[in-house]
Amino acid sequence: MCGAAAGMAAVFRAPLTGIVFALEMPYKDDLAHEALLPSLIASVVSYSTLAALIGPEPLFGFVGSISFAPMDLAWTAVLGLACGIIAMPFTITFRRFRGFMVNLAIPNVAKLAAGGLLTGICGLAFVTACPGGLIPIGPNYEAVRLVLTRPHSSHQLAWFAVLKLAATLFSLGCGGVSAMFVPLFLTGGALGSAFAQSIVHTPSLDLYAAVGMASFIAAGYKAPLTAVVFVAETTGGHSFIIPSLIGAACANAISGESSASRDQRLHEVARFSGMMGVSVREVMRREVVSVQASASLQDFARSVSAHHFHAIFPVYDSDSAVGTVAVWILSRTPPERWDRVSVGEVCDRTSARVPGSCDLLEALRLLLQQDSQQMLLVGPPSGALEGIVTKTDILRSLQGGTAAVSHHRREDAE
Repeated sequence: MCGAAAGMAAVFRAPLTGIVFALEMPYKDDLAHEALLPSLIASVVSYSTLAALIGPEPLFGFVGSISFAPMDLAWTAVLGLACGIIAMPFTITFRRFRGFMVNLAIPNVAKLAAGGLLTGICGLAFVTACPGGLIPIGPNYEAVRLVLTRPHSSHQLAWFAVLKLAATLFSLGCGGVSAMFVPLFLTGGALGSAFAQSIVHTPSLDLYAAVGMASFIAAGYKAPLTAVVFVAETTGGHSFIIPSLIGAACANAISGESSASRDQRLHEVARFSGMMGVSVREVMRREVVSVQASASLQDFARSVSAHHFHAIFPVYDSDSAVGTVAVWILSRTPPERWDRVSVGEVCDRTSARVPGSCDLLEALRLLLQQDSQQMLLVGPPSGALEGIVTKTDILRSLQGGTAAVSHHRREDAE
């Protein structure tokens, strides 16, 4: 993350973007707080070194208005929603296409050759239909200035955005290695300018270009703060931070959880992924308080539930576990009938049973599959139990981390 922050700060002359990027990129729904101080140092040192050598000027320069009207804020929200709707199918298509190409059983040279050919066709199609300075392939730093500073028809900008996304899909999806910041940045700028010309009918093309850029990055990378700061720092358009925030927030919200980066995950999923390879046997409870199916609810209420602070108990019929019974079942049966109703009559016999070797993440999925399911029985399909596992056991193992797992493994060894 420090390397990513330093790289962003130097390549795009944007130190704050580097810091925010390092915080946002690991997770789709949270910030990597532990990266703040290290990425701050890396980003500042990187940018300072670059500025001392080649100067601190923004990578791209804005020219034009520096103000906006209140109505522009409503239009920027609409533009953000539009960018999010367009970016979502693109990111999903890109991830699936790249996965398909990775698994395709042909030589990598052939994949790269096909990607290069298709990318070239995208560029050729655009310059044939829309001759001029723009071209939707290559690094395209010069295209950013052309989109921002020179007039283009809405038709030309729309085709540029479509073919830029297609070229990105073919070049990176077929095995090319690069980031997607500039392609998303350019696509959003072109769509924003076209939106301003054809729908809003305003001369403030730079405002909508900035909002489009921020919105498309936010939707494609699930990093709205990075998108806004990136646009502000690289273009010098700091007066457009508020409209860009509105557009980026709308784009991020409507685009769902799809991200162009396969390494970006939900924070909670990332936490749970640390337990991959851990079996249920390593976290289950072996000392189990149970109740016999032949016992009456009166006995259950007096003995088991009165002396043990559990919400649910395994139910045995002789030596075999047959299900579970929850304490709240007492509230569903009139107290005057407790002595005539057995636990076996009201117990849940559909309780899931898993082997001790079951993966912990699969056990959690089974527990979450039904809201009423609070316990998994661990053991063979019939017969005595090895133990039980609940959501609390899994959460406790996550909080304890590897130490808790190691403790259980030592117990198994003993």
